[in-house]
Amino acid sequence: PTLAIQAEHLVNVPLASDGGGIGSLIQLPDWSSLTNPAVYMAAITLAIVASLETLLNLEAVDRVDPLQRRSPPDRELWAQGVGNMLSGLIGGLPVTSVIVRSSVNVNAGNRTKLSTVTHGLLLLGCVLLVPTLLNRIPLASLAAILSTSPAISARGTSAATESTTTTSIAPLRTRTSAISRACSPK
Repeated sequence: PTLAIQAEHLVNVPLASDGGGIGSLIQLPDWSSLTNPAVYMAAITLAIVASLETLLNLEAVDRVDPLQRRSPPDRELWAQGVGNMLSGLIGGLPVTSVIVRSSVNVNAGNRTKLSTVTHGLLLLGCVLLVPTLLNRIPLASLAAILSTSPAISARGTSAATESTTTTSIAPLRTRTSAISRACSPK
């Protein structure tokens, strides 16, 4: 067996076909599936899980916010629902609020959601403009970034030394909790 990185170990961002351009990446829904009960069960399950994750994220971020602001859950869930419906109509994946980005924003002193919007626009720009470059990134590199970024604050210091941040956010982490706990200092 070879130790070289193979194609299945790399990010796989779809490339626009030569003739269709960016429009070839958009997939319209299959409306014939509306009569399938499994579609509704999957949609309800995804909506519940995404809503719970968003609500847990809001709670965690509100706890670590030094200004003690309260995020409006109704507005957050409404925006997430509209965004996920529009995303699904063009073949996109559902999204949810992310604890890592939110906690870094709070630690960096951000007061608005502009950094979240900027993050989304940068991701969109990269996917549209440099997909071949993105496709050269090993998945193991992304896993390493995801597993260590919760432990690093915006100031570049270990979050383990910031007991408030670590104790409020660590139990709510959903995607990288097991790896993060294994890597964090005792």
